[in-house]
Amino acid sequence: MKKRAKEKEVKRVIEHDLDGASDQEGGLSESERRMYDMAEKSLRSFIEAAWPVVEPGRQFAGNWHIDSICRHLEAVTRGEILRLVINVPYRTSKSTIVSVMWPVWVWLHDPTRRFLTGSHKDALSVRDCLKSRRIITSEWFKRGWGDRFRFTPDQNQKTRYENNRRPGLRRGRPCRSRVDHRGHDRRY
Repeated sequence: MKKRAKEKEVKRVIEHDLDGASDQEGGLSESERRMYDMAEKSLRSFIEAAWPVVEPGRQFAGNWHIDSICRHLEAVTRGEILRLVINVPYRTSKSTIVSVMWPVWVWLHDPTRRFLTGSHKDALSVRDCLKSRRIITSEWFKRGWGDRFRFTPDQNQKTRYENNRRPGLRRGRPCRSRVDHRGHDRRY
């Protein structure tokens, strides 16, 4: 019952039902501030809240495997897991969670992190980097966390961008290419 109420609250805020008094911090209503706080604390909540930005018109369908992936990625973020292999069937949102949303969520906690992401096809690397960028540049993200970091103008490409909290970096490459991976905090 509690989970369903939480989901309804997140959905209400996402749908821009901005009724209610604003707080002093950034003009957010109390329910918006709660949603942003939950999304910052929990990767699962972040994914659900950011879903309409990444997959407009497609409803988020949570499942136990998404919860499990999120718990494991949160442990990786805390340094409790150093190597992680995620084996799930295709079309179950693994790329969206791991290659798109997780790096953005990590940057909320530590914008100095550097990511080297890979895929078996160059087009997929580009797609995932662009989706992460869309989250960061979205009005939804800026409203809650726009003061955390911004892209640097001198390194702001589709598959390689940095934030102003150096050395925060995101770089996407196809796995078949020769890449110097030294200096990246996370490689996946």
